[in-house]
Amino acid sequence: AEAFRKIVESVNFDRMGEDSCETLERTPATMKVVVVVRPKFVRKGRNKIDPAEILQAGVPGKPIDKGLAGPGLLADTVVKRWGDYLPLNRQEKIYGREGCALDRSTVCGWHGRLAELVYPILLAMWRDALFSPYLCTDATGVMVQEKGRCRNGHFFVVIAPDRHVLF
Repeated sequence: AEAFRKIVESVNFDRMGEDSCETLERTPATMKVVVVVRPKFVRKGRNKIDPAEILQAGVPGKPIDKGLAGPGLLADTVVKRWGDYLPLNRQEKIYGREGCALDRSTVCGWHGRLAELVYPILLAMWRDALFSPYLCTDATGVMVQEKGRCRNGHFFVVIAPDRHVLF
């Protein structure tokens, strides 16, 4: 590019515009470890360190107590599973290709804990739906896997127009 510019300048050309093209590229997702450093403080001039006199910020809150996953990773696994219909075994392979070994049992456990966290919201949505002028429902037949064979079951969808879709 520099050599081309020198040639153009040496021949004494005037620039009259330019053409451009766009290419859509994908950068693979990145996993990162976020380190939070919490310094400890003690009042100056103290000879004896009393644990009650040590000051330190509390541990930052996480959606899952004592869990490794942050909110961004948890949201990514939920969206992939329920929004993109990507089962956990496929997510396990995708994260592995990206350099992060996540067992599907671990992600499944996360989703169980997240289900407990959103349960009050789900109850509030049901209560709100029951006060709508009318509900639309559908019972779709599905095969339910049992040990040795499958049986018929139903998947119920309830729609409160302009409010909620519940399953």
